[in-house]
Amino acid sequence: MGKRAIIIGAGIGGLASAIALRKVGYSVQVFERTAEVRGIGSGLSLWSNAMWALYVLGVSDEVLRLGSVVDITRSQTADGEVLSDVHVGTIARKLGVPTVCIHRADLHQILLRAAGPEHIQTSVPCVGFTQDSHGVTALLENGIHARADLLIAADGIHSVIRRQLIGPEEPRYSGYTCYRSVVSFVHRSMPPGVALTALGHGVEFGLFPCGMGRVYWFATHNQPAAQPDSPLGRKGDCLAAFAGFSEPFIQVLHATPESAILRHDVYDRTPLSHWGEGRVTLLGDASHPMTPNLGQGACMAIEDAVVLAHCLRSEPDVAVALRSYEAARRERTALMTTRSLYAGKILTLEDGVLSWLRDRLMQSKLGESQAESVLEKLLAYQVPQL
Repeated sequence: MGKRAIIIGAGIGGLASAIALRKVGYSVQVFERTAEVRGIGSGLSLWSNAMWALYVLGVSDEVLRLGSVVDITRSQTADGEVLSDVHVGTIARKLGVPTVCIHRADLHQILLRAAGPEHIQTSVPCVGFTQDSHGVTALLENGIHARADLLIAADGIHSVIRRQLIGPEEPRYSGYTCYRSVVSFVHRSMPPGVALTALGHGVEFGLFPCGMGRVYWFATHNQPAAQPDSPLGRKGDCLAAFAGFSEPFIQVLHATPESAILRHDVYDRTPLSHWGEGRVTLLGDASHPMTPNLGQGACMAIEDAVVLAHCLRSEPDVAVALRSYEAARRERTALMTTRSLYAGKILTLEDGVLSWLRDRLMQSKLGESQAESVLEKLLAYQVPQL
């Protein structure tokens, strides 16, 4: 009888894990707490490192078909002064793998089809686990106990499995909230392959093409956590917070229906020194949630999935394989978490003098070349083939 794996959570990391583990001979069973497996109405940057992992999983062609290749990320001031162009396409050509932005719901459906919907059970929250030397049992809210050789917790930043493994801890608030949406939008400031990011004082606004004539936009605003929407609504709040921004940003807000705007406070967690025990491990946001400033949260989860499958294929002892996976991922994910956190602090500076200094550094040739060099090093990582 082949080895069996239980995966908690049918998000991007959970579905990628199901695909990867099936490739190395595991039978998988995925338990999802929500009633439907679907992505939310926002976009997702899949940088070259994640696109390589998706190639290993066999789904990169479908991602390319539905998404938009990003060649340049252009940073500018709120009033439209260009600060820098980072030539992502040049980096991609060196690495042989593009960077793509895609609607999150489209990626979810691609992964769901590849994982096999028949392996996924919805409306089944997991409340914990038990394990012994022979296997692990997922304790499900419906009273059913599912038994397997290993358990992978891909159940997000508020992971039930993480709480049992690590103990209760509150996530770390970044200091800003984020508004997001996807809308059909065409503008002369956004030729094909160009993504725009505008910086103000305590605010940031990004526009990324994400396939089929659509634009994914995100906008962050410094404020205390858990603030309610004002009587203006989310669209009105965005129009007020970003009133001084140049034309494409304000136009995309006007083009977005109120009901299509998502809002969430941004949290992460400090990196862990360990995140597994016995036959149980964590993956993606359950182990290393990060702020979105480098666009690497989902990318890290996809990388995790492939590295985990590689370790399980290489080492027959499940517990040893899981510790190898964690050791292989610890340094890289901690680096991404820390750099994302500090990038967010720099991008959301409120002080006028510090913001001016940041903008001048970005506008310099030195700042632009350093940004490309650092980005290339982050994106050059390639997961092993399965």
